[in-house]
Amino acid sequence: MKPQYSDLLERYLEVEQHLQVASFGVEQAAKGPQPVSSLGDAELAAVKLREHWNLGVNPISVPGLAEFLEEQGVKINALDLPPTFRD
Repeated sequence: MKPQYSDLLERYLEVEQHLQVASFGVEQAAKGPQPVSSLGDAELAAVKLREHWNLGVNPISVPGLAEFLEEQGVKINALDLPPTFRD
């Protein structure tokens, strides 16, 4: 049984393909500017991404954050999660 998110993402990508909307592909993400294999790598990648997106160093408070991320190629979907996920 596939996870719920996989099904949702597949449908999302199918709609993009049907509408002939350019999508930020997995291949592009894999070739990203910063490979991450440790917490230090993740912190460095975050700093570089903040610089690239001109986000500064303060907590992110972009109005319409989901829309901003989608404009950057990030796929956003809402899921109903079981209560145990939050525990």
